[in-house]
Amino acid sequence: MSIQASFASGSGFLREYSNAALFLAELDSFYRTGSPYVLDYALHQLQAEGTSKGYRYFSQNSTVTGSALASNVEQLACYFESFAHSTEIEHAWLNPNFGNLSEVVKGADADLIYDDHLIDFKTYSKLSYKHLDWAQVLGYAAMAQHVGMKISTVGLYFARFDLLVTLELNRTLQEQLPIFLDVITSSASYDLGK
Repeated sequence: MSIQASFASGSGFLREYSNAALFLAELDSFYRTGSPYVLDYALHQLQAEGTSKGYRYFSQNSTVTGSALASNVEQLACYFESFAHSTEIEHAWLNPNFGNLSEVVKGADADLIYDDHLIDFKTYSKLSYKHLDWAQVLGYAAMAQHVGMKISTVGLYFARFDLLVTLELNRTLQEQLPIFLDVITSSASYDLGK
């Protein structure tokens, strides 16, 4: 049974999912950079080490083992499970795409949109946020709004602390979203009329 099938049926183990998720995250980073040479090298390294030794991830410092990373992912998954069980969700999109605008920002995307809430996950080891974190989610909200998604709240989910901090997009903030979009597109020399 594939990992996908075992996940869908609920019969798998979190460690299997953690290893698969880390492997897919690394593949995603190579996909976003557009570098098949780096990916080819990484896959050869993985094959040379053999799967019997467990996964070894491509870009991390060699002092961090695949097992340590998988344990970290398992811990974060437990926190997220708490969030998911305590939140009523009718519709959800993981890593939603904003059409051509996603390409403008080199594939950057929001982590989660559920109903009309846009959430970005942060895995900082210390509970803090930077102004750029809020600029990031407001930029995603601007792109979502441009492609017709209704967003009423943006938020940062601090996974290590199981803490969701939200900001309601009141009328004033909603009116500012086109400015965020203009900044995004002008910095990339992208014409919204395309």
